[in-house]
Amino acid sequence: MVIKRKLTTILAADVVGYSRLVARDEEGALEAVRVLLEEIVYPAAEQFNGRIVKLMGDGILMDFDSTVDAVGFALSVQQSLEQSNADVDPDKRVVLRIGINIGDIVVEDSDIFGNGVNLASRLEALCEPGGVCVSATVVDHVSGKVDAYFKDCGQQQVKNIPKPIHVFSCSAGTRDPEKDIPAGGENHPSRPATTNIPGFDLSLPDSPSVAVLPFSNRSTDPEQEFFADGISEDIITTLSKIPGLLVVARHSTSTYREQPVDIKKVSLEQGVRYVLEGSVRKSANRVRVTAQLIDAVTGHHVWAERYDRLLEDVFAVQDDITKEVVGAMDVYLSGGEQTVFWSAGTKSLEAREQVRLGMDRIANGQSKDQSEALRCCKKAMELDPDYAMAWVLKGWTYNHSADVGVSYASADIRESALQSAIECGQKALQLDPECADAHSLLGLSYLSLGQYQMALDAFGEAILLAPGHSEILVLSGITYTKCGKPEAALEMIKSAMRRCPIYPTYYLWALGNAFRFSGYYDEAIAAFRAGTNSGSRFLSLYVNLASLYGEMGMLEEAREPVSTVLEINPDFSVTQYMAGLEYRNKENLEQIKAGLLNAGLPE
Repeated sequence: MVIKRKLTTILAADVVGYSRLVARDEEGALEAVRVLLEEIVYPAAEQFNGRIVKLMGDGILMDFDSTVDAVGFALSVQQSLEQSNADVDPDKRVVLRIGINIGDIVVEDSDIFGNGVNLASRLEALCEPGGVCVSATVVDHVSGKVDAYFKDCGQQQVKNIPKPIHVFSCSAGTRDPEKDIPAGGENHPSRPATTNIPGFDLSLPDSPSVAVLPFSNRSTDPEQEFFADGISEDIITTLSKIPGLLVVARHSTSTYREQPVDIKKVSLEQGVRYVLEGSVRKSANRVRVTAQLIDAVTGHHVWAERYDRLLEDVFAVQDDITKEVVGAMDVYLSGGEQTVFWSAGTKSLEAREQVRLGMDRIANGQSKDQSEALRCCKKAMELDPDYAMAWVLKGWTYNHSADVGVSYASADIRESALQSAIECGQKALQLDPECADAHSLLGLSYLSLGQYQMALDAFGEAILLAPGHSEILVLSGITYTKCGKPEAALEMIKSAMRRCPIYPTYYLWALGNAFRFSGYYDEAIAAFRAGTNSGSRFLSLYVNLASLYGEMGMLEEAREPVSTVLEINPDFSVTQYMAGLEYRNKENLEQIKAGLLNAGLPE
């Protein structure tokens, strides 16, 4: 057996709804796939020099020496398939999703494996039916070389991949200057999604505002990038506790990782006056951290410093940087506030890293990731049993195991998991009474148990402790909507989006629901559609859009989100979806359910 590695372009394709096609007409589905392969895929593969690694029933895995050829193949196949489907009954059409990535792979005999293959598969899963999704690296490689346009879909968190990936949808044809980026144009700038939502303004606020860019890893070890991210993330977390300071969330600034940065462009895209950037070099038991604060309006360096310290002093370095940044922006802190802001959660670097890794796993939402999160939690507690955030992480594993919104084997098991989450949150607060994340955990757990006032109280405490934390603000908004206060929720969610202009798709789901239950149906549709147009496969986004269309009697418009819901989850049922939803106003539950049934989703 010969095993070798190589850098190549990987293409993954999948037939949309293949199981449904086979269930309806097995022979017809198999014949349609055979025609697809023989008349479209094989000729295009020969034309664009692609190698078919393997066929997997309804899937195709290929590699290309040329990224340009891979993109050309994908667009050619999708155009040919669209033409061949023109006269086919919609229920019998074979439709593909295609993902393309560039990565290092392992070649074993005639097969290929590795993270590069996994990413191509994840990109394919993010596609709209008939679409092509590519990584940012692909866009860079084909710039100016293909007749295609790329729409920025932002950073997307996908299962089994620790960090979000920057995704673009690819299409041939006429450019939409508001949404698309031509290959060969400027370097795929991230377009803040808030600019497409009415009422959002990224102009500079009157109060101080800052974006903390990901600190660059200056060591030769790529594994140290996670350590560097931890420093910038901790600085953001501390700054978000300061009243009157607008600090951009990590999710939004992570889009600038490992790319040349134009400070004025960052200022415009994030709506801030100041930008903090820095670098980290870790070697043995020492660390060198450099940081500089830049006034993006004048271009002047307001403050800069270099720290050469023992590795164990890195938390003190973070505090020093944060204090200097706050002082340079003329932000006044009372003595009591300073005590809260500079308090450290742990003295163990490894414990911090384990909690951060565990939180990333929790975000993936898969059972395997939950197990990994628990492993990280156990390790963090062994290193520092009094680390409040380790208890918060453990609480989130219980909270997520309850998995609100699906059917449960036992209501008692679900309630037990939520009670365990609450116990973890309370333990975290015993260790650190100023832990805003613990209050947030308690708030969502109380909400899931239908303890609405306790949920509101918990999030009230969380916002007092971290008024600028975008994640806490949007979770507060979701809670306020479900507790019958959707108009208050709107302000929280908008505030979260202002602090995270390039935000996760579920922010739009939260915004759409708050608009809907405040009676602003047109605005709700605009928010939901902004999410679905991004190429996201977040199920609840499509479910709630279908429900709203169903409630409004817009049945033709409902067909698209209904179809997508069934593609994402062919076993979807309204009863199953409604099983774990908690709304204080039971009329809201009736609205959701009636809308889903009217839209045509199975009961």
